[in-house]
Amino acid sequence: MARIPTYKKQPLENIHPEDILLGEKIEGTNQTSTYDFQTLEQYFQGGGGGGSSLENDVQASLTVGGITQGDVVPKYTTFTEFVELLIAPNVDPTMSINYVTCSGVSSGTKEVGEIYATTLVSTYNQGLIHSANGAGDVPLTGGKTTHLFSGSGVDGNTGVVSATIMQGSNFWGVTQNYSEGTDPYYSSDSQESHIFDAFRIAGGVFDNSNTITGKYKYWWSVGTAPTDSAGVRLLHNYGFFPVSTFNISIAQGETIVAFYLPDTAGTVTVLYVESSYADVTGDFTVSPMIVNDAGGTSVGYNRYEQVIGGTGYAADANYQININ
Repeated sequence: MARIPTYKKQPLENIHPEDILLGEKIEGTNQTSTYDFQTLEQYFQGGGGGGSSLENDVQASLTVGGITQGDVVPKYTTFTEFVELLIAPNVDPTMSINYVTCSGVSSGTKEVGEIYATTLVSTYNQGLIHSANGAGDVPLTGGKTTHLFSGSGVDGNTGVVSATIMQGSNFWGVTQNYSEGTDPYYSSDSQESHIFDAFRIAGGVFDNSNTITGKYKYWWSVGTAPTDSAGVRLLHNYGFFPVSTFNISIAQGETIVAFYLPDTAGTVTVLYVESSYADVTGDFTVSPMIVNDAGGTSVGYNRYEQVIGGTGYAADANYQININ
């Protein structure tokens, strides 16, 4: 909202030229007449009409420039002041908020049970106030003081993390405290402003790190079908579960195909791609077994195993595994 000028009334006989501040307006009476004076200069020149200023209070019925609907532009506002209200209203300073960033973690997927090590870093941005009169920018708050890291396996003071990855989201955080901001800031009329003071008191801000998603693995094998956890974990072909589909490439002449899924998997369908996606699910036997996660904890799995008849397929083949 624009800053609408206000003027005071005072007895004319009490007014002296040195008492009137720049821009002040007066109205008063003497013993014979009542006068409305726009400026001291007009008063000492014998008074004058209101042609160069408003003769009445005017309430704005719409918003224009720096005048907001409902504002009252008072009697005696000069033409210059009125134009300033329209096209050069007083402008408040602007602000960017303070914040903290908890870094040191790259988003990604890791196996449940894996030991994850990193060091968290707290980076504090004090925020900024931009004065509207051309004065230099100043920090919104003071500098950082104490901080506390939080989350599984983290040292609260140093940010050093050594944590076991759990199934689902794994993340850490930091609470960063800061001191009060004190540097002055100004509106466009070069008057010191205080509109952001409530944001400048000492306090604390919080941020979470990026997230690591903990998942179990699935494996597949051609030519061998391990039946214990150690053998499965040595397989080179794997991905992260849950998964909706994956492919197994079968070289010509191979006769054994196997894949391993957590026993929480839904309905499994195996399609022979080169045979018009024929359903060969019934050619697999399903056996429950235990496969340890990365930390050695037992997890229930199912082994899906097929022995292809004869000498295997006459050409390279592909299976598409679908899980619903």
